[in-house]
Amino acid sequence: MAMLIVSSTEFGVFNNPIACQAVIEYAKLLSLAFPEKDFYPFSLLNLRPMPDLKWQRAEISQSYVKRIMAHARKMSISRQEAETYVRRDMEAEFEEIGQIQLQQRRSMEENIKQK
Repeated sequence: MAMLIVSSTEFGVFNNPIACQAVIEYAKLLSLAFPEKDFYPFSLLNLRPMPDLKWQRAEISQSYVKRIMAHARKMSISRQEAETYVRRDMEAEFEEIGQIQLQQRRSMEENIKQK
């Protein structure tokens, strides 16, 4: 299984229709290399805003293993089971932080437009 992830360090770049069209055309070109059976329906995707990748990596490197071990001890479960819980928890935390950051950016953009 593979996926195409398109991201930009520049906020709002995908508000530009030309940039979006370029991504669409690139994805169509890449899709020619894969058989139809390898694709999932778009309806199965659940995309959400996430914090900056550098921030995510730093957070994971600082707390991931510690959280797994603490969860395994607290719940008396295997490391593998604890890892499943920690991944789910961190994903939810990252989604929440990403949503807050998105709202803050939108608010800043609105303030700039009003000036």
